[in-house]
Amino acid sequence: MEFLVRYGFGIIFGLLGSVGLFMIQSISSKGTYALFVCGWFLVMSLIYVWLIRFLRRGVYEFALSVSMMLGCLSLVSVVGSPGIRLFLVLFLGSCLFFLASFGLYRDQYAAYAQKPIRRAMMMMWVFVVFSSLCSVFAFTLFFPTWSFLLLSLSGAFVCSVVSFFIWQMYTSFSFRRFFLWLLVVAFIMIEIMWVMRLLPFGYLLLGFLATWVWYVMQLLLRFHFSPNGIMWKKQFSFLLTNGLFFIVFLIYLARWV
Repeated sequence: MEFLVRYGFGIIFGLLGSVGLFMIQSISSKGTYALFVCGWFLVMSLIYVWLIRFLRRGVYEFALSVSMMLGCLSLVSVVGSPGIRLFLVLFLGSCLFFLASFGLYRDQYAAYAQKPIRRAMMMMWVFVVFSSLCSVFAFTLFFPTWSFLLLSLSGAFVCSVVSFFIWQMYTSFSFRRFFLWLLVVAFIMIEIMWVMRLLPFGYLLLGFLATWVWYVMQLLLRFHFSPNGIMWKKQFSFLLTNGLFFIVFLIYLARWV
């Protein structure tokens, strides 16, 4: 029974995610689009809530699943390439299947087997940040009259919330205790987005670069919260390599307009 629930639900949930995201792209009416999106999220949420009640766990995976749906939906809404859209459809279905079939049961695995599952879930959270920041820069480009301050605040909020969820996977984390650090993350990301919007790059590249900076920052903070703290001798090569790659990427790989 548990085998059927585990993999059967994973397949159903993944298919519903992919089919829903694919069908959304063919809707032109704003009213129909809004109703379909709301219905899609409602059906997916009800199914997941039933599974949470059945297994008595899964709130974290539910939050990540909804965030992935929002992230893929936001990218599909701003990306014009059919190939990228198809990739996002398949990517969403694969991630939802993974979360329902493996993420929900990661505590049942041995410690060494939990690491790749946890790492995969962390990269999904990184994708959520990437999609959010890409959307911020895309809306700035497509709707120049919109307040960039409000858009950057929304992007910074996502960065802080995702940082909180990632840290929770690796250490005992108290929201009250580290609330100030989350505000610091949000403030720094607002500054980063404010500066990067002046660069002559597309929104996908700007989102990628901003996500890169956020990832390194939250990783160092996570190490800071660990019992051993930041081992600077070990992290020096990591920071130096990332810094050099970032500069090389900007100079030689990024397309300057």
